[in-house]
Amino acid sequence: MAQKHTLLKQKRSPKMGSFSRKSRFEDRALAYLFLGVYELSMLARKPTFLMTLLVLVACGGEAAQMPTEQESGISQGAESLFPEPEQIIEGSDAREIGAEQTFADLVALIKALDSAGQTHSDAGCLLDVKEQPWQFRADVAVAHRPVPESVDDIDPLLATIEAVQIHTRWGVLGRAARGPKVVALTTSPMDLHEQALAVFLTDEGVYARTTSLAINPPFADKLAIGDLPHALARVKDAYDGVFDGAYVVAEDDIALGQIHRVLKAISTLDLATAFAVVLPASATLGKPGLAKQRSKEGLCSGLPAIAPGAPFAELSATQLQNIQKALDKAGHRCLEHSCGTGVTGGVVKVAIQFNPHGEISQSCIMDDETGDVSLRECLLSAAKSIELPVLEGYVNLQLPLRLVHLPTEQQRPLCD
Repeated sequence: MAQKHTLLKQKRSPKMGSFSRKSRFEDRALAYLFLGVYELSMLARKPTFLMTLLVLVACGGEAAQMPTEQESGISQGAESLFPEPEQIIEGSDAREIGAEQTFADLVALIKALDSAGQTHSDAGCLLDVKEQPWQFRADVAVAHRPVPESVDDIDPLLATIEAVQIHTRWGVLGRAARGPKVVALTTSPMDLHEQALAVFLTDEGVYARTTSLAINPPFADKLAIGDLPHALARVKDAYDGVFDGAYVVAEDDIALGQIHRVLKAISTLDLATAFAVVLPASATLGKPGLAKQRSKEGLCSGLPAIAPGAPFAELSATQLQNIQKALDKAGHRCLEHSCGTGVTGGVVKVAIQFNPHGEISQSCIMDDETGDVSLRECLLSAAKSIELPVLEGYVNLQLPLRLVHLPTEQQRPLCD
């Protein structure tokens, strides 16, 4: 009897990577680049210092509510200035996932990381299979919330060869496509004018689709998974420079071991690669993840005047540096969770006033290139949680922050 070229679905494992609750933000990659001097205005003496801080951050989704509980003072450094979120996934097993686990398990892990605000990774790759258990290394960047579930049967959606529509954090690829809608779960290229390749893995085989019918898929019919490397190698030169990225989708009970084989084949194309889910035919996405309208709502012209005769204080260089780091961390979290016009970053100027108790008594956003109200609210909420030791008087700070993205949009299928 001829051997059937089908994938065997594995039973969905109830076990997902273990989670613990300690903080892991100190291990994140945050790069700091000082572009100028930042402005520190003392209301009475009015000496002025200017510093622009480059905050390198990765993108997330909806604006997050930042915690308000505060730990200890500035003398212990920036880590103590900004408390961690309540829901924390931590430990060496935080991103663990086994070869026998399923695509549904992977989606559940992505959702857990997204909910905990632990989406960023600078590994630049999706899956690390060098050692057991495997590690999910991707930079998470979900296109929509709530994160869609994986689908148990994709084959009917691919019965005809139609272009697919892919929703990413940056917008939509293939807006005119009439085929299945795909929602990215991990970081993908920001350019929405390029073409993308979608690879679907089911129990019946592997399918390829593009975001435009003007570009034929690398293969028209579904293939056995064992034939995929040869098929992609055959067309590699013909498709060189055609696609800007590849999106890998699987049915919910396809084992990670099978997905690894697909990633290994795609790696020969040298394409930035992302994990994604496909929506059922009847599903709708509702409100798009990327808002179109910029707003100046809530911007201020400066801090309110302090009563005549009130004392003023100065901060040490160490205190200023720790405040900067605390705001960096806030900007990192807020931009990771932004789904508005601020998703691409920009310069935001924050004004903060400390009272003699070391608490922030006033704060506002003076300028904002992003025009993202939710991003501004998140930053201000984060800033209010910063505390200093008792001061000799009031301190006013104006902090221009340039929010840009870490170079994580080029995600390799497999880690070296």
